[in-house]
Amino acid sequence: MRKINCQNKIEAYLEKTESKLCGFSVWFKIGSAYDKKDKQGLAHLVEHLKFTNGKEFEKIGMTMHAFTSIDYIEITGSFLSHNYKECLNYLVETINSKLDIKPKELEKEIETILNEKKEVSGNVYQQMWQTRNTQLWKDGPLSSNFFGTKETLKNITPKDLEDFNKKYIQNNQSMSLFFYGDIKEIELQKILTKISANNIQYKKPENPKTKNPIYNKTKKFTSNAIGVHLKIEKINLKDIAKLNLLREILANNWSSIFVEKMRLNKNQTYWVESSSKTLLEDAYISIYFEPKSKNLTEVVKDITNTLLNIKPFITEERLQAVKNSYMLRILSNNHSPEDICYWYGESYTKEDTISSPFQYVEKIEKITIIEINQFIEKTITPTQIYSTIFKK
Repeated sequence: MRKINCQNKIEAYLEKTESKLCGFSVWFKIGSAYDKKDKQGLAHLVEHLKFTNGKEFEKIGMTMHAFTSIDYIEITGSFLSHNYKECLNYLVETINSKLDIKPKELEKEIETILNEKKEVSGNVYQQMWQTRNTQLWKDGPLSSNFFGTKETLKNITPKDLEDFNKKYIQNNQSMSLFFYGDIKEIELQKILTKISANNIQYKKPENPKTKNPIYNKTKKFTSNAIGVHLKIEKINLKDIAKLNLLREILANNWSSIFVEKMRLNKNQTYWVESSSKTLLEDAYISIYFEPKSKNLTEVVKDITNTLLNIKPFITEERLQAVKNSYMLRILSNNHSPEDICYWYGESYTKEDTISSPFQYVEKIEKITIIEINQFIEKTITPTQIYSTIFKK
């Protein structure tokens, strides 16, 4: 993947191939953590209005999807190589566009987002995700309400939208672009130079250590569910691959210790997720269950004890099986140009280095049982384990 040198100093990369299907991803290293408390939901609202709402990119033969997280906004899409100039110019024009939104248009989009929020209000994953963030990063920017509330969204003005657009979106300090396919490098450079990117320095919001941590948080909900979370503050870049491998050890199909437990307990449903560094340099692993057992506190204790005594479970044979499964999934899931561009962007924002799926697989392959056990010793401790309980 070659770096494209542009006069406007934006960060752009191209992997030139003969593929007639081209992919792209644009990463803005800002998200809902950058919202002011009284205007939560602003980053997500900007993403809607600037990149997806009412846009007609399909007419020129282009796909485009947008996603906002706590600390990044990501745009990804694809187009055919014979049409790359028109599609790239459209992408540049979209980035350069002002957010000149009329009050009535803003009201309509806020109503759309509130409906979207209402639709996921009964979703265990979404509710556990927000509760977990509030719990692990209490009073910090990572605990901000991603969707915003009715009150905070109504505080947002058209000027707020345009100010956010100028400060964060149209900024070569926050923007990274990745392209893959049969695209001429010189032409790409010419087109990307048209991006009107300012050079405003901005600080990441501080994410203070959680004061008075909540080890057990109980919330009324429509169904029973529990979450057990591992929190890692300021994760070392060298440990990110180990964190992801540990997640796989906990989650990986029939190789997971929790799946074995579930089979003996009438097949409780569960899932595992993790994130690292992009969360303002913190990391976490969360394990979620929807247990059939009514004694949720006992299930939390069981999972916690399993985590604290997991090392004997990880044999050489089991570790290799998990690595094989993980590497297979990485290579099979990242085959389209759009997926590859997403991979490059996520790799860069998390590790400050651009590595292909093949290079990452090599990194996973080299992790030894000694290294993963050392990581477990410093990661899975009683003071780093938190739990959440949802009760009917």
